[in-house]
Formats: sequence, structure tokens, C-alpha cells
Amino acid sequence: MKKTPIKSDTERAREKARSATVTVFKKNRRASEAVTALSLVKQIYSDAIEFTGVARGTRGVLMYLGWLGATVGLLGVFWSAKHLSELNSFRSVHVVGGAFLFAITICSIYLGIAPTRIELFALEDEPTIFDRKNQKVYRISRKKDFSWIGVLRPWPLEISEYDWALVEAQHHAVLTANGSTVTRVHALVFQVRKSKTDPSTVDGFSIGSSLQMGELIVPAVWEHIRRFMEEQGPPLPSGEQLSPLHRKSSLCGCLGLNGQWRAQFRNWWESERLLTILALLAFPVVIPSAMLIALFKCLSFKTALPIAWPAHIAAAVGMPQESGA
Repeated sequence: MKKTPIKSDTERAREKARSATVTVFKKNRRASEAVTALSLVKQIYSDAIEFTGVARGTRGVLMYLGWLGATVGLLGVFWSAKHLSELNSFRSVHVVGGAFLFAITICSIYLGIAPTRIELFALEDEPTIFDRKNQKVYRISRKKDFSWIGVLRPWPLEISEYDWALVEAQHHAVLTANGSTVTRVHALVFQVRKSKTDPSTVDGFSIGSSLQMGELIVPAVWEHIRRFMEEQGPPLPSGEQLSPLHRKSSLCGCLGLNGQWRAQFRNWWESERLLTILALLAFPVVIPSAMLIALFKCLSFKTALPIAWPAHIAAAVGMPQESGA
């Protein structure tokens, strides 16, 4: 009989770190003693809670990063093409270099178009409702298509409804490396099974953004949802407030959401004084980026499409008792 080698704790840890699925949560078992909703709950109903799908402060950032990458790529293409054209005679390097620069140009253009398509004329929110009275989960989202043709076409609205019994929560973590450091990106992912007898996955969604989630945060967010759905837990963890519904469309208003200005300055000064001082020192360098993000944020708000839950879902959860202001 062939013996199975015994793996050390270090080897097991490395395998777990490389794995996309760290934990499959159980609905009848506590995942964490701590609970948090990360201030993502935006509305409370009589027996349901609604999570926002757009993390606070993220509007405009993706478009800014996309166009920043596209600009760097196109400037690199322009500089390389200029030096390539200075060669005296035609060589094979012209063919190879030209093809390479063409590919970089296409990728750079796509890098600018795709985030713009995500941000502009998007839904004002892509929320998720956990309805414990009817043991359902409801979602509003867009059916995104990131192919070249897809980013130029309208993305249809999708209203999804799942049985809570068919929804499985998982903790995902993916290793990312940039050459000098290795980090893990965490996510709270929900997989929807086809039926009680068929475990195949038919859909999936997540709560929160990768910027908010961490190794201990994921189980804490799931624990709040689990207690609410399974143990008649409170709609909001103790000490947390509802997610504010920002709909500011003016450039100044968006700039106020974006950094250490106006009301934000006092909060920063009281809680993170050293970081605030460093931010003030870096102000001349940071302000161009902050203005661009505010501009993109403003465009995102102005072009955002309103959403409304279908009549049967609105009737199922009732009128909201509380909502973000």
C-alpha cells in the first residue's frame, strides 16, 4: 500500500493560502464572535435588510485608474513609435515593434473604455435584500459583458430571487504578488445552487468590496447576516449606522466626499492627526488626482440610473422602516 506523505503545518498553510475558497460557512454554526455590517446596510424593513452594492467612496475611482493606465500606455506607445521611426532603414524590428505597439494601443484603449462603461450610466446601486420572513434573497444588478462588443452595448437589468436554503456563503482569498510583496485579497462570496438535490452552481454574488474585506472581516460580516437570517438577530450590529445614500452630483460636493475637505477634515484631524498632516503636506501632489476622481465621481452620479424593486418584492418586504440619509 502506498503511504500518503504527511504534510507539515507550513505546507497545509501554503496550500490554504493558494486556495480560492478558504472556508465554506455553515448556517447553523458561528463563524465569528465579532459581527459587523461594515455600514453596508442601507435600509431596514420589518423583517429584511438591504445591503448596498456600491461601496462608499468608490465611485469614480475605477474610471480614474482605468484612464490613468490608458494614458500611461498610450504615452509609452507614442514614445516608442517615435524612436522606432528614427531608425534609418527598414528592419524586422519595425514589423515586430509595430505589431507590439498596436497590441499595446488596443489594450490601452480598452483599459480606458471598460471602466468608463462600468461607471457611466450605471445603476445608482446594485443592492441585495436578505428577507428572513420569506427566507429569500433578492438582487438588482446588470448583466455585464466585458468583450469588445459587449462594452459598447447596453447591459440589461437583472432582478434575481433566490431561496435562502440554496444560498451558500464562502470565504474566498486569492494570493496576489507584485514582485516585492505578496498579499491576499479576501471576499465574501455567495454561491447559489440549482436545487436541493443538484449542487451545481447557477449564480453567485458578493457583499462588500475587496478594499473593505480582510481575513477577520469576512467571517464577521457573514456572521451578522447569518444571525439575522437564522437566529432573529438585529438588523444592525451594535454601534453601527446605516450606509449614507450619497447622491451628490456637483463637483464641489463630490470633492467633499473624496478627501480631507470640509466636514471630513475635522473627522480626519481628530482620528488620524498624523495622516492628516502628511496629507496636507502632499496636497500639491494629491490635488490633481483628487480633482480628477471628483470629476469622474460627479459624472457617475449625474448619469446614474434610478432603480426600483419589482412590486412583488416590495410587497414581500414591506415599506422600509429606516434608510440612509
